[in-house]
Amino acid sequence: FLIKLHLSDVLPSRFRQIFDVKKSIEKKYKLLNRVFIKAKNKEINFRINFGGFYEKGSPPMYGIKDYFSQKVKTDTIFHPYFFKILEAVFYGTSLNKDTILKSFMEKVVSAFKNIKENPNDFTRHVKTSFTIYQFFNELKLFNSNTMEGKSNDTTEIAFNIQGFIEQHSSFFDDTVKKGAFYLGFLTNILLEKQNSHLKSKPFMNQLNGLNLDIDQMKKIHLKLMDKLYQYNDKLKGDEHKLIELLNPLIGESLISKTGISRTELSYAFALGMVMQKEFFWHKLNTQNKN
Repeated sequence: FLIKLHLSDVLPSRFRQIFDVKKSIEKKYKLLNRVFIKAKNKEINFRINFGGFYEKGSPPMYGIKDYFSQKVKTDTIFHPYFFKILEAVFYGTSLNKDTILKSFMEKVVSAFKNIKENPNDFTRHVKTSFTIYQFFNELKLFNSNTMEGKSNDTTEIAFNIQGFIEQHSSFFDDTVKKGAFYLGFLTNILLEKQNSHLKSKPFMNQLNGLNLDIDQMKKIHLKLMDKLYQYNDKLKGDEHKLIELLNPLIGESLISKTGISRTELSYAFALGMVMQKEFFWHKLNTQNKN
């Protein structure tokens, strides 16, 4: 009802554009976001919307409002920026990228801190928020965003580092941001090894609750390479190759000048952590099918 009150005189051509972009983004990120419920033998696909959707017995599928509102008892209180997003989507006005990412990171960080109680929520928030980000990006809503994205590109995302980076060149528009992604990627390799052999992930204590700047990433990088060396005999061949490839790229990126905010760096790092696991499972599932 609040949404209807806030909008009027939206052009039919704009509605058509919104739903075309929504459809293309949902298709492109379908494999990343889908959830399979074994008990029901049912697949649930993510749909971009303002409200989110919830099905009994299934994990929540978050919507835009989940990142720009809060629950107070039984009421939903919308942040003022939620209505700016409404205007941007339906009227084509601009959004501030850093404001969007800060709201995403609030949920991501909260889920990261509670990862032991709810291990899937961190991953789900990163994947969902990144998909919503791409929806905004494809609609050309970000400030100075005249060249970002490919119109209605429905190509499925690449589940490998090089392909993923190339497909999202507008997001990875800075060398340091790429380095943060690579660092998150290698960090998750270590975390998975620790979990496999120690049944815990002690290196998570080094990540400063995912509130990272350049200096903190430099410290993480040094400690990470030392730990990966200790796990050298437990790493697989392709993991060794990835470490050899990404380690110098991370080192080079962290001495580069950048105007990228702490929020963007932290988000790129979290994205790297999540995509490492997604790439691993996608490769494993592909091998099993073959």
